[in-house]
Amino acid sequence: MKRFYTLLAIVMMAASSMWAVNFKITCNAGTKAIELVDGEGTVVEHAALANANNYNACYSYEGVAEGNYKIVFYPNTDKAIVAGKLGLAVTAETEDTNIETCSVTTGISNSGWTMGTDWTVKDLTVKDANGNAVEATYGASTQANRVSIVVFKGNTYTLNFNLSEERLSQNYDPAVATATVSSGSASSSVTCAQYGYYTVTVDENVSLSLGYKTKSEKAANGGTHFIPLNNMPATVTPLEDGKKQLQFKLYDGYYYIYNASMPGKRSMKGYFCFYANPTETKVVPQLNLTADDFGTTSPTWMNHDATSNGGSNVADIRVNINEK
Repeated sequence: MKRFYTLLAIVMMAASSMWAVNFKITCNAGTKAIELVDGEGTVVEHAALANANNYNACYSYEGVAEGNYKIVFYPNTDKAIVAGKLGLAVTAETEDTNIETCSVTTGISNSGWTMGTDWTVKDLTVKDANGNAVEATYGASTQANRVSIVVFKGNTYTLNFNLSEERLSQNYDPAVATATVSSGSASSSVTCAQYGYYTVTVDENVSLSLGYKTKSEKAANGGTHFIPLNNMPATVTPLEDGKKQLQFKLYDGYYYIYNASMPGKRSMKGYFCFYANPTETKVVPQLNLTADDFGTTSPTWMNHDATSNGGSNVADIRVNINEK
């Protein structure tokens, strides 16, 4: 009998160890209150709260049973609106851990656009540093025209948007908000780009490519050097008389670098700013290229005139091959 009670005590101690998990949840300034909710919808009360009015509010939980929970985040202490939800699996590995969370507010910032009229949220995906899916639900923000997302520290979120039929008819592409959140609270926004179609007619043996660097590289000088171009695909339509038509989908306000070439001719390069709605002051050049535009200079010719093109046309590299 004594042996039976000893075994029973061991089993009960093991069960107690398995079921009673202690951990902490730390939030940033964007969260003013949280609730830990079990699968039955019951709120698990926290044992202690530190730094309630500071940047890193820390909620301590003791003796929480293993299982799947949801953390509900609130931007205000009255819990009138939900800022977001995260799924949390409490296991033995959760023991004595500090689970850090970060809040984000984001939305579409096009001038005059409003959430619910011009755009809505399509879906949200969140992944951890290993690419595993994280259960997450976006919520409401205290800021106008924004939504709120709460993630675990180090998670990457991707928020897709839907646009209204009116904005789609105006040739706007839906934007995507995505970022890896490593600390603190963040406020960001994205802009939906308006596009137009750029059509040129060239000789059939002319090759023409158009590319941009990044949207942030819109400076008139073409932006940062030595980074790859995002080349735009072209729809090619053969024409009569040895011609072809190229049509590109380009975005308003982007600077595009073009590269034109023709067999036996020197290639041509340059850049221009594309406008979806051209005006007298916003002019989009037409690259209707023929053989005459490439001139008669050999493609192997180098211009060594130091004064050409303002002194920045060519750079000769001299290499010293002497041992000393």
